[in-house]
Amino acid sequence: MTSPTPSTIVRRAAAGAALLAALTTAACQTSYKSNSNGIGLTGGVRAEAVTPDVYRIEARGNGFTSKGRVQDFVMMKAAEITLANGRTHFIITDSRDATERNSYRGPARAETTWRGDTRVTTMTPGFVNTVVRPGEDAYVRLLSKSAGPLPPDALDAAEVTRVIGPRLLQE
Repeated sequence: MTSPTPSTIVRRAAAGAALLAALTTAACQTSYKSNSNGIGLTGGVRAEAVTPDVYRIEARGNGFTSKGRVQDFVMMKAAEITLANGRTHFIITDSRDATERNSYRGPARAETTWRGDTRVTTMTPGFVNTVVRPGEDAYVRLLSKSAGPLPPDALDAAEVTRVIGPRLLQE
């Protein structure tokens, strides 16, 4: 049996690192969870009644969560609240982007080593890393078919749950 060449080892290591990075990223995105005590460091979604038929929904992600996923949190929470209150449809009356961007700086470094009689200094520049935490705040009004004609932009809560629910379970 022959031993692997250095290039084969490098390719295998790179493939392993890419797989590990993909698994880590998928495991770190915000999961759909409701929290009445507030949204924690990892994000989540919560809702509170403003009136009996209007709710404010807040959804937050972390640095590994897409904006679309956070928007799905809002839609799913609106559908859950609608159905829990015996209603059939809802409309989003207001929505705003609540995304946070935080940057931090890493220090520059200089390392000096001796090679024989020669001194070699290696400089590593500093860096800026920006973390984007997507967020969405929305107000929704709960509606019911039995109360009369629905506005054209009304969303069917059962349909939203059927379409978005499975997508949120893919964590």
